[in-house]
Amino acid sequence: HKSTRQAWQNAQQTHAAAFVNRKLSTQDGRNLHRAIQAIGQAGAESLYAQIASAAIEKTGISLAVVHEDSTSQFFTGKKATRAVKGYSRDHRPDKPQINVGLMHVKSTRFASAFVITPGNEHDSQIFEKLIANAKADALVVADRGAVSKQNKALVTSKGRHYLFGEKLYGTTQREALEALPKMKRLNDGYSAYSVKTGGEWRHYFHSEKLRHDVREKRKREAEKTAAEYAENLSKKKRRSRVKRLTRITAEGEEVVVEREVITKRLFRKTREQILSELSKDDPLDGVFVLSSDKVSDPVEALCEYKQKDEVEKVFCALKGALHLRPFNARKQECVDGVVFVTMLALLVVSLLAFCNRVTGVAVKTLVEELRRVTLLVFKAARNRFKKVVCLNLDGLAHKLLGKVSLLTC
Repeated sequence: HKSTRQAWQNAQQTHAAAFVNRKLSTQDGRNLHRAIQAIGQAGAESLYAQIASAAIEKTGISLAVVHEDSTSQFFTGKKATRAVKGYSRDHRPDKPQINVGLMHVKSTRFASAFVITPGNEHDSQIFEKLIANAKADALVVADRGAVSKQNKALVTSKGRHYLFGEKLYGTTQREALEALPKMKRLNDGYSAYSVKTGGEWRHYFHSEKLRHDVREKRKREAEKTAAEYAENLSKKKRRSRVKRLTRITAEGEEVVVEREVITKRLFRKTREQILSELSKDDPLDGVFVLSSDKVSDPVEALCEYKQKDEVEKVFCALKGALHLRPFNARKQECVDGVVFVTMLALLVVSLLAFCNRVTGVAVKTLVEELRRVTLLVFKAARNRFKKVVCLNLDGLAHKLLGKVSLLTC
């Protein structure tokens, strides 16, 4: 094939894959669409869970601690079954969306399971569907969105354990205020106080950095609100000064009736008054609460909860390097199939990095290195000779794929 010969002749070039035509024909595009739809019809969630379970078991990765979280994916189309408007983490509330929940394995990029739900479904409902994928005796770490008495009971009913972030209002807010003077200094600017009530450990924390960030954010928002208020007040004044009523009498003459300036009715505050009201410090700034039925040490609870940020990096990889968003599909089976393929791609990249001990490298970098690799297959019709050659298999790509038996230079 001409493109194959050109790629072979330019094997030393950085972008040898550019010689291969990636544009699918109409027929190939339809075949791909049908294949993705068939995956969705076969049950993408259960199929992925089986594959991920086999991969994790083969690698010997521990499932003692798993992280649960969810994100949203918006649509450019409007006809997908489960695509509805809801709380958008992509900052696109004007678009219909779905939610994708993940069960992530600690200290890895592996997702052991995922679920797809309607875009307006609450995080606690997504948690209910994901928790069945957690193994017995596992510690499930989740944020405030998933916490509820029902979910705590659901976790412990199957021999699992939980570490939840608590919502800071009502009884929890009052207890946090009472715990503030009892807190003891920890490392890295944290203070903590722990108490066990009703078989549950409740850890109250105060972070100096978080307090500073919260107050700085409140000041920025107050400045923005004050500027918007001043601009709106100025517009109202201009409109009120020129407001007139034109009336046509029975004789056909135009009569201009002056209307009284209404600035006296406007509720006016100075910029300093607005800033002082909106920038008031809250005594609970920098305070957060964690609850667990197993973890009694506040330092251990804090470390486990902070590691939950790993799942945010997985979401970033799915939406960035693996191009999960946005969707433009009508059938829900196609949506399920696309999410499955994207999750499978992340699993393959993570497996390659884990098995070859590649650490500290972003998923985007791994994907870009693998994208440079070109696989050439030579066939001879008579003697059925087949040769497989891999181009640009150097550097990080060689480290990732060098042990794969098919790819031999």
